[in-house]
Amino acid sequence: MSLANHGEETDRRLQETDQRLRASGQETDRRLDALIRTVDNLTRRNGPPRKSRS
Repeated sequence: MSLANHGEETDRRLQETDQRLRASGQETDRRLDALIRTVDNLTRRNGPPRKSRS
């Protein structure tokens, strides 16, 4: 493999990796948003947590 071809292959792999990371980040954001909504809804419904007596 020539140096030029090696550089092109490396660029292609980096672009693919970047695309996978972006998709993974979007999925993580979606899940985190759902968790935040759930906790917010529970907190609003049940009120803030009570302090324990220690």
